[in-house]
Amino acid sequence: MTAPLTSDTSIVRELQPSDAEAVLAQAARGVPIARGRILIPSSTEEAVAQIEEFDALREKDQATLLGVFDAQTGELAGVISLRLHEDFVAEGALWNADHHGTRRITADGLNLLTPYAHRHMGIMRLWVEIDPLDRFARYLSTKGGYQLEAQIRPPGGPDKDRYSSIG
Repeated sequence: MTAPLTSDTSIVRELQPSDAEAVLAQAARGVPIARGRILIPSSTEEAVAQIEEFDALREKDQATLLGVFDAQTGELAGVISLRLHEDFVAEGALWNADHHGTRRITADGLNLLTPYAHRHMGIMRLWVEIDPLDRFARYLSTKGGYQLEAQIRPPGGPDKDRYSSIG
């Protein structure tokens, strides 16, 4: 991503190691909820390690870790990851505190990122697996233009719904 994505509500940009404290502060705010496979850090060291891991993956064009910031206050509202699994296909995941304001800002950030990923990152299909009982994840997915693709029943694991965005 060459420049941040912006709206009146949110700013989406790549996370840097200097963002580790903001990531940790947001993770400690209320009860953070993850959607998809993404780590919610519990220490500054974990936050820095996660950001550095994604920096290395970004350099290889394999993944990216993005922060969604409140456009009015500049505070971090959520974290989104995109990880390539095959040519032109990426798995998305995100986490944010379970708070109405951060959910709204994170949803807006996802709405900015999805079309950008299709048009400028060369990703034809974005997908995420979510808990079928998580109403907000379903809301985020459908509001972001994602469609229910399949219901997954992994052996020994909880059921998941897979949503995809084709661009």
